[in-house]
Amino acid sequence: MLNRINIFLFSILPISLITGNLLVNLNIILINFSMLYFSLKNNDWDWLKDKLFKILIFFYAFIVLNSIYNYLIDNSLGLDGIYRSLSFLKFILLAFAFNVLIKKISDFEKIIKSWFIIILIVIFDVFFEFSFGHNLLGFKSLDYTRIISFFYDENVVGGYLLTFSFLICTYFLNKDLVNKK
Repeated sequence: MLNRINIFLFSILPISLITGNLLVNLNIILINFSMLYFSLKNNDWDWLKDKLFKILIFFYAFIVLNSIYNYLIDNSLGLDGIYRSLSFLKFILLAFAFNVLIKKISDFEKIIKSWFIIILIVIFDVFFEFSFGHNLLGFKSLDYTRIISFFYDENVVGGYLLTFSFLICTYFLNKDLVNKK
């Protein structure tokens, strides 16, 4: 059951990025809690000993201390910088959650295939908006020279497609190379 939930949470990651900050942060936090629960249940804390994890935690501590120092020097901006730097821990845990929770290659393939379908839908929407001036949901870009796709008022669809397309293409190229060997 937990495995299905993990696959689902990872599979909807591209959708949560489209929907906005609340859902993407909730999705990442659920993935992180799932990893911590899995580690606690199975007493599997090997990821804490990873050299990369230690480096990232050191970098994280530096960012937090730097934010505290900046607050002590000039507190006119409030505690926002400290809160923001404290929240970076969720991204460090997310990187290791993927490795800890997705052990079987078949689970990884399910996630990649769902990402592939989502990216195909976004690509179709980009071409639809390019052709008709609005996307499938009827959103029109404030700047008619830019395409927004499902992102409503943010011009980030290119970076979104580049990121997930790179991951998907790398997976399929690697799979093809393995099959040829």
